[in-house]
Amino acid sequence: MKILYLVHDLNDAAVAKRTTMFKAGRADILIAGFRRGQEVVSNINGNVPINLGQTFNGKFFQRIKLAITKFGFLKSQIGQGRFDVIVARNLETLGIGYYLLKAGYADKLVYECLDIHKMMLRGDFIGKVLRFIERHFLKKCDAIMTSSPAFIENYFSALQKVTNRVILLENKVFNEKPLGAKIAKINKTYANPLQIGWFGVLRCKKSLKILSEFALNMKGAVEIILRGKPAYEIMTDFDEVVAQNPYLKFCGPYKAPDDLYDIYNEVNFTWAIDFYEEGQNSKWLLPNRLYEGCLYKSIPIVQDGTETANYLNKLGIGIMLEDVSPNSLAKLFTNLDANVYNNLQTKLMNVDPKCFIADEGDCISLIRDLN
Repeated sequence: MKILYLVHDLNDAAVAKRTTMFKAGRADILIAGFRRGQEVVSNINGNVPINLGQTFNGKFFQRIKLAITKFGFLKSQIGQGRFDVIVARNLETLGIGYYLLKAGYADKLVYECLDIHKMMLRGDFIGKVLRFIERHFLKKCDAIMTSSPAFIENYFSALQKVTNRVILLENKVFNEKPLGAKIAKINKTYANPLQIGWFGVLRCKKSLKILSEFALNMKGAVEIILRGKPAYEIMTDFDEVVAQNPYLKFCGPYKAPDDLYDIYNEVNFTWAIDFYEEGQNSKWLLPNRLYEGCLYKSIPIVQDGTETANYLNKLGIGIMLEDVSPNSLAKLFTNLDANVYNNLQTKLMNVDPKCFIADEGDCISLIRDLN
């Protein structure tokens, strides 16, 4: 099977992950897309992508404009190539995929949508126009590939009223090497201080404020470990907040999946709460850190009433907070002794790791679903 994978950000680690999964599913892939960094991306897991130019976080209309102008260039790069399916990640590449499909470059078009951008949920003229454009493109799509059932329920069905076939592909951890031996070695115990890990793209100002104030109030009984990529365009004071708090430690970027065992094995809890798009995307998503933390036995902390809470309730694990505040966290951790911790840890240890891992069989099933 031949796939043309159109992506909004060649620098995104999730793009590398999906590419690896396509290859593990026995597909041949050509990647084309935009990049957020200045340097041209020359290799993604052995694939040489077609670079379509640089875009910027928060510059939604710049991204749409560049997508329009690069259509002819992409056609010239593809040449006489033809594909079984085009997978288009995010709206700006969906438009390109739509016109390539009409031009006969592929048999099918699939829309990969792993977040609902706040622009798509606006109630004004701009939001209505963007949703209209998306609905227009979706008419030619064979399927929508998404990571959370709440995106379908609350957005595509309820707001967009579309009935495309759905491919649910959760953000489970995928590693080409078997993980069973590493997972079996994990044996976490109650520690002092307890550590909460907040890993990934760090973009939630409210979470940073809550965790910082909470850690200060606990006076060293709890430490907050931050890893990944801070979204400085959103959290402009990130470095300042970290520098002023001795219980807040930023340990820099990491590589997934290679570093996941080491970084999650260091912490007792995973912060899986997000207020970046509160009540909308943040309420509906099932983030990577949820699966990563659970796989490596880091007890998840989530907000009650969200899709993450629904997911964990079904498994009977994790901590659900109705009131997410420094005071409620302080009360929780003040009363969290070794017995409480060990009980939470035992429940997590008893869940089948398959709930959090995608394996080669899942990749083959994915390619079958795309076809």
